[in-house]
Amino acid sequence: MAPRSSATVRENQYETASPPTSEISELRHKRERLLAIIHRQSLLQNENFWLASGGSSNFFFDMKRTMFDPEGAALLADLLFDAIAAEEVDYIGGLETGAIPIVAALCARSWPARPIKGFFVRKENKGTGPTNELTGCSKGDRTSSSSRMSRPPVARQCRQSTRRGSSAARS
Repeated sequence: MAPRSSATVRENQYETASPPTSEISELRHKRERLLAIIHRQSLLQNENFWLASGGSSNFFFDMKRTMFDPEGAALLADLLFDAIAAEEVDYIGGLETGAIPIVAALCARSWPARPIKGFFVRKENKGTGPTNELTGCSKGDRTSSSSRMSRPPVARQCRQSTRRGSSAARS
């Protein structure tokens, strides 16, 4: 039996690493459906919107409208899960209110294929019960921040913060 050339080995490795054409087509269809929902539900136009920067705009994306739409939430969760399924991440999260709906949808979507737990970071201490700024994550767990979802997620470690005895995600 003759040994295979390195070019043949590379070609075969490349072929197995590529998703099937039907899977790419399905992801493309999901992205198109999601964009249509975002345009219909979340793109607000022809009004004057005040921005956090202090400026104003005549359009605004209110993504919670898409995140609370049943199909929108399912599509977001499917696409985000596809983007991070291969990452070595135990938890995913971000800042409270904005992160909570998408983190919850993604956690539900991850089961049972590759369970990913969720967390959120409080803007300020709630004042009752545990005084954690980081809720849902334990010391040493690998996390990914939802603010990084447009880029490949970076694994982080949850570490015990020395500040006020609270927990926080740090790089």
